[in-house]
Amino acid sequence: MWSIRQIFDGEYGCEELPEGEEPKLSLTLENEQGKQMRVSVTDAWLTEHGLDEGSPWRQEYFLEIRQGILRKRIRFHGIVQGVGFRYRSRMAAAEAGATGWVRNEADGTVLMEIQGTEDQIDSVLTSLEKGRFLRIDRMDVKGLPLDPNDRDFETKESLGDFWGI
Repeated sequence: MWSIRQIFDGEYGCEELPEGEEPKLSLTLENEQGKQMRVSVTDAWLTEHGLDEGSPWRQEYFLEIRQGILRKRIRFHGIVQGVGFRYRSRMAAAEAGATGWVRNEADGTVLMEIQGTEDQIDSVLTSLEKGRFLRIDRMDVKGLPLDPNDRDFETKESLGDFWGI
């Protein structure tokens, strides 16, 4: 079970927020094993739920604060290995603010799990489709449950030895 260890109210004095956007608070959550993670919420959301430092953090809160966030598993077919696909994926995801992972598969495909808004995911896919040397012939896409612990986009070790090296 997670609980709120610390609430950090960022300084917004010299930053200008886009019109209509509320400032965010950064919460440090901690579980019984001492593992920590950070999430961002608005002050209004925190007040509405009656939460403060030391309050328990219910599992459903993760879904509430991530509305509009999707997770997809995408298998890419085509010329997708040996052409910088995983590197390009990681760079595009970092630029778009998406999280997840990418890995070469033994059958010559590339498997990706990506989490973000529809716009973030579309941005990554558009960037990949513009890539030189690679060719995406087909994508198999499946929706997945959100991973509340996903914080980065990583390149996982390849499965198998496609190139026979």
